[in-house]
Amino acid sequence: MATPKQRKKSSAKQRGPVTNKQLSESMKGNQNALGRGAWSDAIRRSVARAAKSRGEHNYLIINKLADKLVASAGKGNIQALKELGDRLDGKPAQVIQGPGEDGEFVTQVNINVVGRKDG
Repeated sequence: MATPKQRKKSSAKQRGPVTNKQLSESMKGNQNALGRGAWSDAIRRSVARAAKSRGEHNYLIINKLADKLVASAGKGNIQALKELGDRLDGKPAQVIQGPGEDGEFVTQVNINVVGRKDG
């Protein structure tokens, strides 16, 4: 019968080295930022429905919504001001801090392989 330690070891997920494809997949970032997300699609469909029901073009609906956003920002609505700032100037870059001194990332890894000497 296997000991608890042996059972735990055998049930652990085996992982090999990370492949270039896996690394590439993990570095793609936020795909929604590229306008390919479910939320973007839902907004586009909603604008299309509103335009169709009013007999207008999509861009007219979007322009009316933009006018409302600007008017709301002009009245001091903080969320509207933030949205305008993000759309016009871009969102501020997120600061990512590493575990090293002064928030630096580890840039060098040393691996010492210890094995038995045959002979």
